[in-house]
Amino acid sequence: MIIGLATAAFAATLGPKTAPGKSSKRRKPPLVAPKDEPIHIASKRLIYNNETQIARFIGKVIATQGDMTIRSEVLDAYYKGKDGRLERIIAWRNVVIDKSGTLARSERAIFDNDKRTVVLLGNPRVIRKDSVLTGKRMTLYLDRDVVMVEGAQGRISVQANKLPWLKKKKGK
Repeated sequence: MIIGLATAAFAATLGPKTAPGKSSKRRKPPLVAPKDEPIHIASKRLIYNNETQIARFIGKVIATQGDMTIRSEVLDAYYKGKDGRLERIIAWRNVVIDKSGTLARSERAIFDNDKRTVVLLGNPRVIRKDSVLTGKRMTLYLDRDVVMVEGAQGRISVQANKLPWLKKKKGK
């Protein structure tokens, strides 16, 4: 087991990279960083267990991948295989996720790198411009810019101050 007591910084390689000079052919750019882009994690303290391949980051944790930033007090990073590929991240205690101006808050968040999802638990809330979405459990589908909300006892709350389909047409 390795324990880091100073500032901990960690970069996880998430999969195969495109060879230098070669471009990957995509029709549309992804909404977020591709899963093979590294995630950079910084915290006040790091505990890494080589046997279980779990890294625990403690204290003002900031994890960044492309345009997505996850902030929390504690974050566990789960690695798999001989290459140490990042499988998932579980963050808890005052979790704040910022992705391209959309803000998500919860007590716990589970990021699955293969599925490209973030599940928000514990009073989840998503804020985009003037709209707020709340429920019991939310799943953010990162590559599709979709949010699935499961309500508490069948109740989902939406506070939408500006909805594009409610705009008045000119001259009416």
